[in-house]
Order: sequence, then structure tokens, then C-alpha cells
Amino acid sequence: MKKCPYCNTLNPDDAEVCENCGKPLKGQMLALVCPNCGKVNALGSRECSVCHTKLNQSNHQLVSREITPRKNNKRWGYIALIAFGLSIALFTYLGTKNASNSLIGQKPQALNIRCYDKDNKTLYNDYYILNSTNNLLQKHFIIAYVGKDSQGAKPLKVVTVKKAKKLYRQSKHYSFYAQKRDVIVSGPKKIIIKDGANMILTTPGRHNIVEPKKLYSCIVKGDKRVKFVDIHMLFLIDYS
Repeated sequence: MKKCPYCNTLNPDDAEVCENCGKPLKGQMLALVCPNCGKVNALGSRECSVCHTKLNQSNHQLVSREITPRKNNKRWGYIALIAFGLSIALFTYLGTKNASNSLIGQKPQALNIRCYDKDNKTLYNDYYILNSTNNLLQKHFIIAYVGKDSQGAKPLKVVTVKKAKKLYRQSKHYSFYAQKRDVIVSGPKKIIIKDGANMILTTPGRHNIVEPKKLYSCIVKGDKRVKFVDIHMLFLIDYS
């Protein structure tokens, strides 16, 4: 039934003019308007499609046909929610996998950072394991500190790639970070290697840190004796 908005007379659904006052009813339709949020719902809807408020079928109103009643698409809402959850899980998995790859790396490299005084006399050697990745734009690496002098050299004297990865997991981690022109090693003593960024070279598929042909001026926090450093790559046996 159509209720005339002018005289409140009820008319048949197919009536185009009011039987009482003759006013046009075209463009009007009966619908259930949610008392909570005002959403227009189709006749027969049990609840509001927006806020899910229960609807009383007797509380229908005459509304403009330009306002299209929205059908209840609860099933599609559930499907969209499940799809959203699966996408979040996928991104989380990929992020965790990539983070793991950046830590474990494609192939480890054993590094010897040798420290010198102002007279170019060797003071001590620090030994690290650095993991290279496939990201050639990467300038920030996670390194593991193996030890100093004989303590660090002994585990790396004859070492396989598998053992290097194990040492990496078991040792304390620091960062090896190329910041503009300098390289910063965060520990165990912070080292700022002047103009050291050019020691990070790239080969197809992965990073590579090559042995420099010169000493690099540096600053070591807590040890004013150190004035220069150089870096040497140690040979790793590539089998288990």
C-alpha cells in the first residue's frame, strides 16, 4: 500500500495518484526506514543493512524512489572480512620471511676489521660475520661479533658456510651501516669509518665487501688510540 504524503490516505501499490485528494504518488514507494540510523531498507527486511537494528514490518514509510533500498548483503560482508583476514596473514608471512632472509642472508661473509694506531701499528683485530642479501640497494646490514684477536680468529680459522651461519645465530648482533660517505659499525665499540661507504661493492645477485687497498681514517668510541682501520674478507669453505 502507498500512503499519500498529503492526506495520509492508503492507496494500492500500483496507484499513481491518491484516490482521496488526487495528488500524484509517482516517484514514491513504501520502505522500512531504520529508526536508529535512518537507512532505507526494502520491505521484508528483518534488520537494518547498516547497523543491524531489528525492523518492525508495520512501520513502513513512503519514500522517494530515488533512494534505493539496500538489500541485506551480510553474506558478502563475511566473505570480504575473510578475504581481508587472509590478505593480512599473507602480508605478515611474507614480511616475516623477508625479515628472516635479511638476517640469515644468502651467503655469510667473515670479516676481519683490523685497527691501527697513528703510526700504522696494529693494535688488535675484531672478527665479524656479515650476511649478504639479494637487495643491492641495501646499505644497512646486521653483523655478528665473533670475538677479538685469537678469541675471534680461532672459530674462523677453518669454517664452513654452515658453521658461519651457526656462529652468526649464536653471537651478539650489531649493525654495519653505510651513511652517505661513512660506514658506522655499532659495536661492541662504535666505529665510524671515514669515506668507508665505497668499500661496499655489488656483484650480480648479491652484495660483496672487498678488501680495501688502503687504510681508512676512523673514530672508535672509547679508544682514542685507534686512528685507522682496514677490512679483510676471510675465506669460507662452501660445503656443510
